[in-house]
Formats: sequence, structure tokens, C-alpha cells
Amino acid sequence: MNLFRIAFPTSGAVSNKFDDGLRIIFSGIAEELTEGLPDNGFFFSQFGIDAPLYGIPVTADIRPADAHMTDAICEANDSRLPPRLTSTSRQTHLRLVEDIRSLLRTLDGDSPVAHHKIIAARVSSLRMSVSPAEIYDRLCLAHPQACVFLFSTTMTGTWIGASPELLLDVSPRGIHTVALAGTRPSGTPAGTPWDSKNIEEQKIVADFILSILREEGLDPEISDTFTHPAGKIEHICNYISASFPKVEMPPAFSDKQRQKLDILTDTLIRRLSPTPALSGFPQREAADYINAHEANPRGCYGGVVGFHTAEATKAYVNLRSARLDVSSHMAWLYAGGGITRDSIPEEEWDETCRKISTMTGCM
Repeated sequence: MNLFRIAFPTSGAVSNKFDDGLRIIFSGIAEELTEGLPDNGFFFSQFGIDAPLYGIPVTADIRPADAHMTDAICEANDSRLPPRLTSTSRQTHLRLVEDIRSLLRTLDGDSPVAHHKIIAARVSSLRMSVSPAEIYDRLCLAHPQACVFLFSTTMTGTWIGASPELLLDVSPRGIHTVALAGTRPSGTPAGTPWDSKNIEEQKIVADFILSILREEGLDPEISDTFTHPAGKIEHICNYISASFPKVEMPPAFSDKQRQKLDILTDTLIRRLSPTPALSGFPQREAADYINAHEANPRGCYGGVVGFHTAEATKAYVNLRSARLDVSSHMAWLYAGGGITRDSIPEEEWDETCRKISTMTGCM
């Protein structure tokens, strides 16, 4: 059995199924996974270039009152897939950061990854004090401006998270996304300039997204840069949007237009993910390095979670997340950071600690 619960901020483009006063919420269960965007349902991908999308179509609802069923399904799926994960030691992570920094410093200006970045991620284990359903509810309360998700499948086991990063919001009104990167502790005095390392890191993400949208025939617009709060940390951010030419609004929105929009949506999700905020840049070279050198497989971390309907699609990046194993009451929390030539290993470790704190207080 495959299960999902996902809660979007109420400012989203996806029309709500029901609203609990804070969130637009979707939930459901299905016997089978589908490949590609479901007609009406949840979708996800694992980390990787051209990673396929899988869907959980809504064949039946599972509501907050069904917490016991949620936990039972999670435990059954987890028992099929031993996590095979280990906590990343501080020394191991510092060594990885230093290796990446050294690599980028030795490459000349003509190299495909010179003066760019690679994301270094790590895993931290934690014993859960409450069930997956309770963790989900706590995350919804603690992070009202994040996309909170819980999904459990026979393919992936159970994943849960509270992501601040919109990948794609698509409707006949147009496309909306964000370029979100660069990290520093929250509470930094207003007006404090960002350092050059974080500015460069975020610009790589913004330029990448703009390039993909233009290659798909769109004419994107980008907002001024601003600071985006996300719990105990904050990021540099731009809003990016693009309109669809000659697309009528519902109810005049035709089946042919909807099909065209679905094809474009699927293409954009596959091309944008993993963004340079989760893999690095250039995208493929960075992902290859990650797969070869990180101690733990990423699984769904750095992939996509979202919901698709006939009217709209919303996708978020799977980050600030954890792989759960209900039977052993263990969680493996993932966090990473963008490594450039100017990165300081100890600061990168501290950044991952702040990101992991998004989850630890709710588990």
C-alpha cells in the first residue's frame, strides 16, 4: 500500500481539496504506483538527473483521523527496505567539503565545474519519540510557510519533511518558481549584506532556472533579490514567473491545452530537478560527483514532491527531510550545503546542523 499526506501554504496555485485554516491539504492511499504525473494525485522522484516521476493516484482518502492506519502502512513499507544508512561523522563531512573545495580550486577557468559548486550532504540519525503521523502534525504547526509532506511507498519506504523550496507552480495563469540558495543564521540584523560566496551560490541557481525556462520557449521575469526566512536559517531568494501565451482560462481551458500544459510541466520538473541548490552546477557533473563520493545514497532527498490535478500542479524540492524506519523508531535526517572554492569546512558543518534542527524539534 502506498500513502501520502502533503500540506501546501495557502498562497499556492493548486485549488484546495479541504482547508484546515492554515493549509491546503491533500492525502490518499493507493495499491499501485504509476509512472509519470498522475491524473489526480501525489507524485515524487528520487535524487538524480532525469530521475523518473512516480505517482500515487487518489483512489481513497486518508485523513488526520486515520493516524493509526498511516503509521501501520509506514511500518509495513519500512520493513521491506532496510535503510542501510549510517550517521555521517563530523570528520567525514569536513573531509568531503575539503575534497570538493580542493577540486574546484585546481580546475582552470575552462573546466565545466570551475568557479561553480557541488552540494555536500550528510545524514544524522535520531531516535523518534512519536509516530510518523504525529511528526507530520508537529511539522505543520511548526512550519506554516513550508510544504510539509509524508509519503510511504513499497519502493522508497517512508519519507517526511518540511521544505521551504518551491520547484514549480503551474496553472493556466502561468509558471511560478523560486531561486533559493545561500544560507546564514536567522536573526542577522536587517540590511546586513550577504557575503560574496552566498551571492555567487544563489546566482548560479537563478541563472540555471532562467536558462531552462527560456530553452522551453518561455519568457521568464525575475524579481529583485530578497532574504527569505526559513526557521533557524535564512536564504537569498528571487521569485521567477512566466506566462503561457494563447492559453484560455478555465472553463474555456481545452483538453488539448491541458495536455500541452501537462507535457510542459513534466518536462520542466525533469529538467529543473535536481536544481543547483541540491546537486550543484553544472548539474550532471555535480550529481555524478555526489553519487561517487557521498557515504550514503540520497534516495528521495534532493528529489521532488508534489500534487497534480487537471487545473494545476505544484512541486517542491525534497529537503529538510528524513527517511524513517518505524519498526526501529529511527529517523535518518538529511542536510547539505553548497560548496564553492571559498567554502570554509567548519562553517559548512554548522550550516547542516542548523538545517537538521528544522526536523529534530518535531521528532
